[in-house]
Amino acid sequence: MSPIASRPKRTEEHSSVGIMSPARRRLFTGDNRSSVLEVPGSEEFDVDPQSLLFSPAYTRESFSELVQDQNIPPPWFLEYKPEDQNCIKQFVKEAILHYGKTAEDFHPDQIVRDLQQKFCLSEVQANEICNFFQPQDHELNFDDCMESYYHIRLLLSVRRIPYRGIAKLPPLQDPQKYTLVLDLDETLVHCCTTMTTNSDVNFALDFNGTKFTVSAKFRPFVQHFLKTVSQWYEITVFTASQKVYADKVIDIMDPRGLIKYRLYREDCTNVCGNYVKDLSVLGRDLKKTIFIDNSPQAFTYQINNSIPIVSWYDDDNDTELKKMTNILQTLKKHNDVTEYIRDTFRIEELVINLPESSF
Repeated sequence: MSPIASRPKRTEEHSSVGIMSPARRRLFTGDNRSSVLEVPGSEEFDVDPQSLLFSPAYTRESFSELVQDQNIPPPWFLEYKPEDQNCIKQFVKEAILHYGKTAEDFHPDQIVRDLQQKFCLSEVQANEICNFFQPQDHELNFDDCMESYYHIRLLLSVRRIPYRGIAKLPPLQDPQKYTLVLDLDETLVHCCTTMTTNSDVNFALDFNGTKFTVSAKFRPFVQHFLKTVSQWYEITVFTASQKVYADKVIDIMDPRGLIKYRLYREDCTNVCGNYVKDLSVLGRDLKKTIFIDNSPQAFTYQINNSIPIVSWYDDDNDTELKKMTNILQTLKKHNDVTEYIRDTFRIEELVINLPESSF
C-alpha cells in the first residue's frame, strides 16, 4: 500500500504535494537580526552546478542524514524484536536481488509466498513488507511520498530564531488585496542547463564568471493564472534560487509586471542547509497571506498559510494552476485564510500525527 494512503482526504480540486531539500549540518546560531543562519563547513559540500542558480534539488540519500529510511514500515512490523525485523529485512532484500533488481522486472508474488512460509505471515502482511522493501526505482516519486512531512517535523525541532529585521516588502499599496507568495522553480517554471527541444525559451546567463545556457519551460496556464489572481492579490515570488537567474526568468515569464515583488535565496532562512521561506519577513498580515510551493519543507514556519502544489517539469496536460485559481478565488473571501487552509489541507494535523519510525 502506498504510504500516501494514510493522508487526510482532500477535495478533488486540491493539489498533491512536492518535496525537495534535506538537512545537511547541525545548526549554529547566527545573528538574530538576520534571516540567514550561518552553517559552518557548507563550503565543503560537493554542489551540483545547477544548484548554484536554481532552487537546490537534494537527494534521498542526503535526506537520510536526518531520517535513516524514508518510508514508514507497517505498525505490526515495529512490534517485532529488532533482530527479527533485521532478519525479515535481510531476507526480502536478498530475495529481491534474486527475483528482480528493477521495477521493470520486479515481481513480488514469489517473495510474498516465501515470506508467508518462512515467517508465518499473512498474505496482507507479506505484501506490506514486500512493498516496503521494494527496489529503489520502484519507489513512489517525491510528490507522493510522506518523507517531506517528516522533514517538516524535524525542521520544527530546531530552535527557531525569530526575524527582527525590517520588513522585506514595502507597505501594502491596496488594502483590499491579500498577499500571494509563489515559489518559482517547479511551481511556475522548470529550468535546466541542458538544451532541450521543447523549451519555451533559452537564454545565456553569467553567474560569478561561470557562463550558463538555461532552457526554460513555463507551466501550463501560468499567464492566465497570473493575470487572474493579480486582480485579487498582491503577488510576490519567493524563491531559493539566485537573484540573477530568478530575475531573468520572471522578466520573460511576466512582461506585464503582474508580479510586484521578488525575494531570493538570500532572503530565505537557512536551517541546517534547508532554505525555509519565513513569511514573517514580509511585513504582511499573515491572516491575509497565502503561500504556494511544491516543497513543503519551505513553508515549515507557516504551515497554515501554505498550499502544496505538485512539482512540475514538462507535463503539457497539467492543470494545477487552474485548480489553484479556483482555490484562491475562494480564499479571498475569508477574513483569516489560515483557518480555511488548516481545515482544508490539514497539513499541520498530518505532521503532528505522523507515526514514529525506527528506520
